[in-house]
Amino acid sequence: QLRRLAPNGVDVYFDNVGGWILEQVLGQINHKARIVLCGAISNYNVVVSSVANLPPGPRNLGTLIVHSAKMEGFIVMNYKKQFARARKELEQWHAEQKLAFHHVQVNGLEHAPEALVGLFRGENLGKLVVCIHKDNETNNKDNDITTSTTTTTTMLPHAKL
Repeated sequence: QLRRLAPNGVDVYFDNVGGWILEQVLGQINHKARIVLCGAISNYNVVVSSVANLPPGPRNLGTLIVHSAKMEGFIVMNYKKQFARARKELEQWHAEQKLAFHHVQVNGLEHAPEALVGLFRGENLGKLVVCIHKDNETNNKDNDITTSTTTTTTMLPHAKL
């Protein structure tokens, strides 16, 4: 599916999932690609008792060398002074349809546990939203209580940032 979504390769990738998803993206990077690592939620709860059961990926870090790419850790608070400017630019890029936002919505509190497990497995793309209805008979927004938790995997093929 990645080759279909980014047929010309990946120039910029922001990741907080890690594991096999990061490995797949590294297999699609372009020359001088930039990869931002913000976390590795797919591996947070993995217990490693031996080399044989190491979590999947990435095993192809050599592609960074071949493509002269850059991969760097990212902590959002290091950029606190730039929040206002970044928000303005992101809003502009969204208005210009240069950014795409993805979300998965799960309806009903009874589905929250399996949604949370799926979050840790990396089964969603973008924001995961669990929508809890006060009144199951209606979908009126005034009766909705929404809770969300987020993991983000964003690919911007050939984004000029």
